[in-house]
Amino acid sequence: MHNTQHSAIIQSSIQRTIVDNLIHILISRGKQKQKKPAVILPMASASSLLEDIDDKFCQCCICFRQYKDPCQLPCLHRYCSECLQEIIDITKDKLKCPLCQESVVIPENGVEGLKKDFFMKEIVEFVQVRSSLKDKQLHQCGDCSRQVKATAYCFKCSDFLCKDCHDYHMTRKSLQEHRPHLLTLTDIESRNITLEKLSSLKEAPRCQAHLHNVSYLCCKTCGNLPICVACTYGSHKEHEIEDVSCLAESERERLKQRVKSLNDCKDRVYELRETMRTVSGEIQAHAEGTIEELDHKFEARVEAYEAKQRQISDDVVREKDEIKKTYSRRKSALDEEMEEKLQQIRKEYEGKQIETDHELGDLISDKDARYANKTQELKTKQELLKNRLEVVKQVIDQEKDDKTEESKRVSEHIEGTISRFENLTSTSANILESNNNWTAVQNVEAICRAAETLEVDMKREFPDVGELSEFMRSKCLLRRIGGAQNVVMSEKAESVLEVGRFIPGDYKFIEGIASTREGDIVISGGAGGGPAYINVVNIEGERIKQHLVETSSPVYCYCTIVIANEVAIAFQDTIGIYDARRDTYRSKVFSQVINKSTGKLRCAANDDVSNNIIVGREDDQDLYVLSEQLELVDTLRLPGGMSKPVGIAVSDGNIIVCDLGLNKACVVSRKGQLVHTFTKPTGGKCDKPYSVCTDRNGYIYILWMKDIYFRHDSSCTVAQYHPEDHSLLSERFFKADASSMTTALIGNIEKMLIAHHKGGKINVYSLNEE
Repeated sequence: MHNTQHSAIIQSSIQRTIVDNLIHILISRGKQKQKKPAVILPMASASSLLEDIDDKFCQCCICFRQYKDPCQLPCLHRYCSECLQEIIDITKDKLKCPLCQESVVIPENGVEGLKKDFFMKEIVEFVQVRSSLKDKQLHQCGDCSRQVKATAYCFKCSDFLCKDCHDYHMTRKSLQEHRPHLLTLTDIESRNITLEKLSSLKEAPRCQAHLHNVSYLCCKTCGNLPICVACTYGSHKEHEIEDVSCLAESERERLKQRVKSLNDCKDRVYELRETMRTVSGEIQAHAEGTIEELDHKFEARVEAYEAKQRQISDDVVREKDEIKKTYSRRKSALDEEMEEKLQQIRKEYEGKQIETDHELGDLISDKDARYANKTQELKTKQELLKNRLEVVKQVIDQEKDDKTEESKRVSEHIEGTISRFENLTSTSANILESNNNWTAVQNVEAICRAAETLEVDMKREFPDVGELSEFMRSKCLLRRIGGAQNVVMSEKAESVLEVGRFIPGDYKFIEGIASTREGDIVISGGAGGGPAYINVVNIEGERIKQHLVETSSPVYCYCTIVIANEVAIAFQDTIGIYDARRDTYRSKVFSQVINKSTGKLRCAANDDVSNNIIVGREDDQDLYVLSEQLELVDTLRLPGGMSKPVGIAVSDGNIIVCDLGLNKACVVSRKGQLVHTFTKPTGGKCDKPYSVCTDRNGYIYILWMKDIYFRHDSSCTVAQYHPEDHSLLSERFFKADASSMTTALIGNIEKMLIAHHKGGKINVYSLNEE
């Protein structure tokens, strides 16, 4: 019956702990700035008074009673050994800390193998003695056995004493050794008992093998086990033995250094918590602001469509009236002529009249048909705009949920880290303050291990929390709704960036180009036998960063923006992510990611809705979709025999593929179906698609090459296509060996960047919106 009730208490306690944790998370998200402090021992100085300790400090958070044989877990939280055994019985030999949920490896001998918390046992014993003396409870005197109100407690005898026996202890020479271990009611009432004084009251632990001997030595081989001198000649003969005072001093110094290291990280973690609280509020505000802006733009476009429809209707009515008036005049003239020559030309007149009526009907029917087509076209565009609006709103909701979840995850980790930091520093201060050698020896090792893990978490790098409140995916789609009706590339390059001096190798190859959210330009390429390079330059052509990737052979190195400042790098059989802001690089072997044979990567693109990376290989009919963590998400089979993709981009959920095997540029759906084949530029000279990109309004640009060997007389054409029907809008011929291109937002103006394959030059053109 007792075991059943105890199990119920344990289960109820675990449930209450989980509920308390959830409440704590909800409160931390709100605007409350006050945090309920944990019950910890004050850590001011060595003179801190034990009078400040209340009963809750010695209370197990599972059974809500004073600790009984407390054990300390590696996370430094402590519980009754019986409570921990109940948890292990309930959870089937699995143990997680009820407070911080950290997993604990259960020793072979179960709870008995967990670390005993001697420090807390001393505190519990003191609190019990203090309560008994202050409340003047009746106890059996340890000497005379009378049931009286105790006035003192002897820690050496481990018994309460009446006033007479206390006086006897103080005067009897044979009990002289007991006097330093006496705690009186007067001491309690003076309220000046400190941790250091409590330590002096306690007798040094006895040797477990020789119970009559005091332990002054410590066996490090057996986990800092207290032993006596006799043990060094017996079972501990070959073990590592330390004097407890020397070992405690070194352990205290070690603990001080570890706490100092943690305090160096303290400000950063607390500031990050405040930042996360601000960001959580900004996410909701930015989402509402984005939707409001979207609704305004949608209403403006609808009004424009309705006004244009009314104008077309008015023009048709006016033109029909003019036609009727004109033919009415002609008919009147014919009527007059008929009156003059009625008999002679009646048959001819009737024929002309019929012909005129047919012509009038045809013209009116043509106007009606043109009006109906225009009206249907506007309705189709309006319906498409409405559908895009719904898509954007769905993306905003999904992105808000994703970022809220990410913000919650980061906040919970930070709150947990701060809780662990406060618990560790408080425990460390208490150990240092107690000045008890055995307390230091028994606890410092576990605290330092916990501190090492905590320091790693406190130094852990998180994604830029400022980016959490940015809705990048929805903004990309939002621009398509409120975008320009036409985009025209400037006739001449407004500038030429000379970046060859930053490129290693003799030929200054540029194989890939991309742009970051800040408007910086990322170029990549091989160095003719040397390392692959990644350079970050600004719009003036000045280098900001350079990163080299060692490779054993000449490579083609392509790049595409993933999100904000992260760039996907693809070369040979390697796929990587380069952070242009932090100048960090991580990579994986691509054939191992997709579990296929080795092949050369030839192109990469990003999906700004899912932030996934799409990669194509040489002589491979499949495209591969990877996550930001470079894990395979999906595989797409190209249709129609396409197997040499050299340029890809994402547009309206579909994929644009430049295939050199078929010399075609096509739109392919996510299910691998052929949607559209782009018209090649006029003239027929440049008919090999090599690179593709889109602008912020969705217009598509394809780089068509004359040949793919980049000879000195190379030429190319940049063709612009409509974002909806993919019709050819314009084309620009260049006498240059262009190899890649991208768009970049500089300030609020979008630019077209076209990179030369050799020589290290980038031509910059303006994209003018109309």
